[in-house]
Amino acid sequence: MISAKRTTLDALMLGCLLVLLLALQWEITPVITGVRYSLGSGQEIHEVEGGLPIGFDRRDDLLTVFFTVKQSLWHPSVFTVRADDCLRNLTINGLSVPADVLGSCEVDTPRDLRLGSYFRSGTNHVVAVIPDTGGRQGFSMRVSNADPLLLTVRLITALVFILLTLLLTFRRLKKENRWFTFILLVGVLIRFLYFEVTPFTVRSYDADGHLDYIRYIAEHHSIPLIRDGWQFYQPPLYYALVAPLYSFAEFVQSQHAVSVRVIQLFSVFLSILTLGICLWIARILFSKKQRSERFLFVAFFAVFSGVILNSVRVNNDILVQLLGFLSVALCLRFWQSGSARYWYLLTLAVSLGILTKNNALLFLPVALAILFLQKDVKLRPKILMLFLGLCILLSLTEWLFALRLAQDANVDLVGNVGNLNSGLRIPNTLSAYFTFNPFQILSHPYNDAFNDEARRMFFPEYLYRSAFFGEFNFGASLRAFSRWMLGFGFGVCVLSACGFFTELRRSWRTAMPLWLIFLALLLGHALFRFKYPYASSQDFRYSLVLLLPVAYFTLSIVSRCTGLFRKMLLGFLCLFVFLCGAYTVALSVINPL
Repeated sequence: MISAKRTTLDALMLGCLLVLLLALQWEITPVITGVRYSLGSGQEIHEVEGGLPIGFDRRDDLLTVFFTVKQSLWHPSVFTVRADDCLRNLTINGLSVPADVLGSCEVDTPRDLRLGSYFRSGTNHVVAVIPDTGGRQGFSMRVSNADPLLLTVRLITALVFILLTLLLTFRRLKKENRWFTFILLVGVLIRFLYFEVTPFTVRSYDADGHLDYIRYIAEHHSIPLIRDGWQFYQPPLYYALVAPLYSFAEFVQSQHAVSVRVIQLFSVFLSILTLGICLWIARILFSKKQRSERFLFVAFFAVFSGVILNSVRVNNDILVQLLGFLSVALCLRFWQSGSARYWYLLTLAVSLGILTKNNALLFLPVALAILFLQKDVKLRPKILMLFLGLCILLSLTEWLFALRLAQDANVDLVGNVGNLNSGLRIPNTLSAYFTFNPFQILSHPYNDAFNDEARRMFFPEYLYRSAFFGEFNFGASLRAFSRWMLGFGFGVCVLSACGFFTELRRSWRTAMPLWLIFLALLLGHALFRFKYPYASSQDFRYSLVLLLPVAYFTLSIVSRCTGLFRKMLLGFLCLFVFLCGAYTVALSVINPL
């Protein structure tokens, strides 16, 4: 038996090494500050508060960007540069980078430039000149993920993390808990890997608008008026939680880029908490004998691309996801036990969800239905629990609705819907809600919110693609891989549908909360799309909690099978989970932008 003292000492040594490697990675990452720009041939220079990247909807003949890059003694040499429309000239410390280094002009295409011989330790002054031929203007520059120095440090950090994982998992834990702990730590590692390579503006939704909300609360210590900002109609809980972190980071570093990374790190923390809730839900839904089902349930949420994409975003989706998963867990515990404690915690979680994002309102009818259908609680206690639950709900949320009504009596559920791009609008036809063609999905694996050729008008197809990839195009390098993911996903959907109807026929009371959650969220999302017929209204991020009943019904049908057929289904699902994990890693390494 290995002593606890020795294990603790080993863990501390590896932990300290991991912290040192993370500090080294932070140290060698350059800091870009003092971003300024001028448009056209004018001499007026404007300062940019948020740093790089910058972008404009207006059109001018020329965009000139000025900024400084502070490098440490050991610094990277390869940078990813993205210019819209073209990088005509790049000057570093007065030296012009030759055209053969800049490469040919390709509109809005990121490219890796080897600039090590132009940068020095300390402060470097950079000037970029970008001509415009139409559409948006913009420029971004950051360290490439292919930089040898940064890549080496990241690989060593990952290896140390894996060694630490193996040490804690296989030397101290009981045999039945080893693989659960291991997959949880793999999920944490994948989230940090994606965090490392993803700026806050990449694969995000209105990141600047959400950041404006955070900054407003941090500076004014109050909730803004609905019409004063693009995202100011949103409920305030997420922004109120993040604002102190933003203020603290600004106080310590006084660098906008660092403050934003702190907010992203908070999102990663919330995503890890959500993964822990998934483990709790797995233990609620599956018995100790169903270890394979438990493991696959947790593994799916540890590596699934749709969950990982959400884990670093600067918006309220990440908090409402956490509260939604928590609400599901509390629904299940109350359904099983009838304990009033879980009912009151459920009403608290739903109330906090409503204070985070409006789509949490869909949990209200589910919670009420579960209360009245719960067979182990008598009528009088139910009425008392309903009354006290409503008191909790109204005391926490009613002030917000009263405040919003006082500010603007005509405010809509989506406060900025009147300003959405008209090109996003799609028809409300019957076929739009019932067309699901697997062959067309594989032919067009990525969504395009502005292009009818990508079949954006069909709600089920758009919803399915966005569960994996959002509304983003991951390029030709991952297209074949994306099709494999979608193809395996069809099999999962078939299994889930079989499980849905099998549970309905054989043990309907056990799965009642998950049926209600699945139907409420899916119907609610369809009604949302009907009321707001825009392509962006179909994004799966509004209904991420749907993954919980889908995963359960898929595994429930597997648990009812025996022999070779069960092994084949488990093998299929293991391969699907492996593909999900490999895809997420590939997304971080191969196609970071």
